[in-house]
Amino acid sequence: MNIVTLYPHRRLFQLFYVLVFLVVASIGIVASTPRAHAATCPIESVPISGYAWSQYLGAINFSGSTYGVCENTTTGVLSGYAWVQGQDYLGWVTFNSDQLISCPTAPNCDAEVDVKNGGRITGWARACAAYSDTDPTAAWNQNLCNPAFDILDPGSGGWDGWIHLSGTAEDGTTYGWVQDTTCAWQNYAWGSENIGAIHAKGTAQDGTTYGISGPRNNPACASALPDLIAGRISPTAVTAGIGSPFSAQISNIGDAATGSGFTNLFQVAADSSGTRAAFAGTDPSSALAARSSGTSGLRSYTFNNPGIYYMRACADKSSAGNVGVITEAPPQANEENNCGEWTRIDVTAPIAMPPPGPGAHIYAEPTRVPKDSTTVITWESSNTTSCSITNNRTDTTWSGTMNMNPGETSDPITAQTIFRINCTGSDGTTASDEVTVNILPAFKEF
Repeated sequence: MNIVTLYPHRRLFQLFYVLVFLVVASIGIVASTPRAHAATCPIESVPISGYAWSQYLGAINFSGSTYGVCENTTTGVLSGYAWVQGQDYLGWVTFNSDQLISCPTAPNCDAEVDVKNGGRITGWARACAAYSDTDPTAAWNQNLCNPAFDILDPGSGGWDGWIHLSGTAEDGTTYGWVQDTTCAWQNYAWGSENIGAIHAKGTAQDGTTYGISGPRNNPACASALPDLIAGRISPTAVTAGIGSPFSAQISNIGDAATGSGFTNLFQVAADSSGTRAAFAGTDPSSALAARSSGTSGLRSYTFNNPGIYYMRACADKSSAGNVGVITEAPPQANEENNCGEWTRIDVTAPIAMPPPGPGAHIYAEPTRVPKDSTTVITWESSNTTSCSITNNRTDTTWSGTMNMNPGETSDPITAQTIFRINCTGSDGTTASDEVTVNILPAFKEF
């Protein structure tokens, strides 16, 4: 789209401007410069210099001998006027709060540098010539920036003049001017589909470079800030019903240390979009230096049922709605990218282990006796349902899965006797054990 199509009547006015110039030049009045706006900034404000560039508007000058844009060094609020001296004499662009009150996001309209969030420039500006007026020099009439004239110019092509200084595009990407640590402005603002991007810094079509900046001693310029992100979750496969440790790498990709420790949040969800996201736990992190990383994790988290789940870590958050304690660089004002991606966790059912087999042990005390003496038999078993104890000399038997105290007294031992235990396990298998009792030798004197 060519801006000529937006303001076709301005071409007619150009010839008028030339005639006016020729008439008034003889009496020392120059009509080809914008009418004066205050060039001196208010108290506690500093001037912004340079110019931005739009493919359709051309150069947008932020400073001139009779006009300018200013920045409050305490609040970051912008004020004043920029000037578009393009092919169609579009004219004033206002940054004054009282002229922006009807913006699309009212009441949040003020144009300002968000110092606490890395110099992100928020709010709106507005091109005054989008208003309708009967004055042929309307592009130079600052009164058009009064909201009372909020009637679109018939030649505006539908553009209402609003310029969004930062926001989110339809495809979900973010945009916006940012004032960096050198007080230079970066990136682009958006003037709707009609105008498109308005770049704060770059190279024009004729090869010249352009940019916007404030004085280097401006205390409102953003200082270097940390920027926290979280990596993928590990491990990605666990067993249901068993507590497992989970961890993620937490990185500070910013140009400054965090300065203090912070808390990291772990969440679980039903799918990769975070459906039914729930709290899984938190873990503290120590302070991170600039461009450094550390590991944070949960010592144990249990998925009760098998299935597919998703988990993520969020740096510098203690709950889903928490904004943390670390002031970060843009676009971290809402800390959205502090959270890592949702990592798929495959949770499988535990492997069914066969029950342990039966065990049986039998004991005799003592195991050597004089002939015709007795011994005490004890036994124990595990994972059994029944046991029987027999011997190879008599018909005496005992039963029971355990008898360790007091045990059973044997019949008199007349010869070597073997006591045997036979048990049946719950799985149908058997276990056995035996103990031998011997006769002590008898000595005779000769």
